[in-house]
Amino acid sequence: MIFVFHLSRLSFQTVLLGIGKHSDERKNGEDPPPDYEGGIPILPGPVEREKADRARAQIEDRKYKKEQRTLQWRMLYTQIAIVFLGLIGSGVSVWQVNIAQDSADRSALLIQKNERDARFAAEKQLAESKRQFDGTFGQMADQTTISRDAMEVEERAWMDISTGKGQLVDGQPITIPLQILNAGKTPAYGMRGLVVLNLLKKGETLNFVYRTRQRTHPVAIFNSGAIVPSSPNTIYFPVLPKYLPLDQPGSPIFCTPEIRKGIGDGSLSIIIYARVDYADMFGIPHWRKYCGVMHNDSPATSEYVLRGCGDYNGADKNTEKDKRNVEQVFQAQTDSR
Repeated sequence: MIFVFHLSRLSFQTVLLGIGKHSDERKNGEDPPPDYEGGIPILPGPVEREKADRARAQIEDRKYKKEQRTLQWRMLYTQIAIVFLGLIGSGVSVWQVNIAQDSADRSALLIQKNERDARFAAEKQLAESKRQFDGTFGQMADQTTISRDAMEVEERAWMDISTGKGQLVDGQPITIPLQILNAGKTPAYGMRGLVVLNLLKKGETLNFVYRTRQRTHPVAIFNSGAIVPSSPNTIYFPVLPKYLPLDQPGSPIFCTPEIRKGIGDGSLSIIIYARVDYADMFGIPHWRKYCGVMHNDSPATSEYVLRGCGDYNGADKNTEKDKRNVEQVFQAQTDSR
C-alpha cells in the first residue's frame, strides 16, 4: 500500500510539474513544442524522423561546405601570401644584386682611378726625372760641344791662298804663281781647288763663276791628297780667256808688247779668283775663297776691288758641322749654273 501510494504520488507530481511548465509557457505567449499534445509528449514518427535526418544532413552539408569554403579561402590566402612573400624575396634578391653590382662598379672605378693616379704620378715623376736628366745632360753636352768646338777651331787646318808676280815675257804664256799654305795645326785632307785667271779690259765686270751653261768659262782645277801644316805649295797657272767656245780648245794667253803696255797704263788687268775646299782631321769640310789683281799697281785697278774682288775673299766660320763628303762639296762648285 505504501509503494502504490508513493508511485501515485510521484506520477501526480510529475503531471503537475508538466502541466505547470506548459501552463507557464502558454502564459508567456509561446506555442507548445510539436511533440506535445495537450501537455503530453508525442514520440516522432518515421516521417518526422526522416525530415529530422534530412534537416540534420542539410545542416551538416552546409557546415561541411562552409568549412570547405573557409579552407579554400585559407588556401588561397596562403598562396597569395606565398606569392607575395616570393615577390618580396625576389625584390630583396634583385636589390641585393644591384647593391653588389653597384659596389663592384664603385670598386672597379676606384681601382681605375687609383691606377690612373698612380700612372699619372709615375709619368710625372718620370718626366721630372727626364727633365732633370736632360737639363744636366744638356748642360754637359753643351759644355762638351763648346769644348769640342773650341778644340776643333784651335786644332783645325786653315788654308791660306796668296799670289806672286809672274814674268811678262813676249812670246811666252803669261803664268801666275799661286801659293797654298796650311796655316793650321793639323793636316788638311781631300783638297780640291778651282782657279780662274783672266786678262780683263778696263770696265769689264767680275762674275766669279767657274762654268756657264752656253759657253765654257775656262777654269783650272787642282787637288791634293793631304796638306801638312807650315808646308807651302806653289803652283803656276796660265792666264786664260774669260770665255771660250765649246768647240775651241783651251790655250793660254801669250804675252805681247801691247799686253805689257795695257797692263802698265791700267787699260788691262790680270784678275785671279779661286776657291779651295778641304776637310780637317775631324771630318768637317771647309772652304777658302780668294780674289786679287796681278801686275798692276795703278789706281785704275782699284775699281775691280770696289766691284767685289775684295768682298769675295773669305773663309768658312766653322759653325756648320756638315758631314758631307768633300768630293760632293767640290762637285757642287763645278756643276752647271
